[in-house]
Amino acid sequence: MMLPTGSEQCQLRKMLGELSRLSQPDGSAMLCQGTSTSLAAVYGPRDVRISKELVDRATMDIVYKPKTGLPGNDARFLERIIRSTCENMILVKQHPRTSIDVIVQEMQDSGSYLSCCLNAVTLALLDACLPLKYTVAAVTCIINREGELHLDPTKSQEAELNQAHMTFVFDSIDRNVIACYAQGCYTTQQYHTCLMACQAASKEVFSYYREALTKKLT
Repeated sequence: MMLPTGSEQCQLRKMLGELSRLSQPDGSAMLCQGTSTSLAAVYGPRDVRISKELVDRATMDIVYKPKTGLPGNDARFLERIIRSTCENMILVKQHPRTSIDVIVQEMQDSGSYLSCCLNAVTLALLDACLPLKYTVAAVTCIINREGELHLDPTKSQEAELNQAHMTFVFDSIDRNVIACYAQGCYTTQQYHTCLMACQAASKEVFSYYREALTKKLT
């Protein structure tokens, strides 16, 4: 499976965002990846109920709100992924007996929404000035029925009968993989091809973080 250099399928959609989008949270960010849009808010560290208090670290509370309807199994799945990612990023042991709450609101799912959510949460954590081990960049890709790889697929591309769907999460230190969420059937070679393509694309996400923070601070 070869990746033709410069083709549209090997490029991320344009990223646009706004930090401090909301006035009440300690940090917030709205991020658009193409037309996929996610709004993330961070509260804390703040007081926590005794029943949820942890003596050696902060308590993480994650809430995902779908665009319409009540949260279901998909929302719970996203909450678990966001929680795991945040607990890896945040230096939670610096804030024992407190709570750090993250709320994610779905604005528009136009494909690659898991990566959009995780990247929006990362921007919101940066906006909240929480101490982090590192930031993360998430990139989604699919392998279609012809064996072609598409980065940052749209909703219509995801709706097709694809061979595999993967989302990789990379740290900002060495751009190592800290998580991978994959569905479908794929070979070891295809997995590594997707990994390398998404790892290369993560550089654009980290560059956008720097651009967004520079814009806020200047």
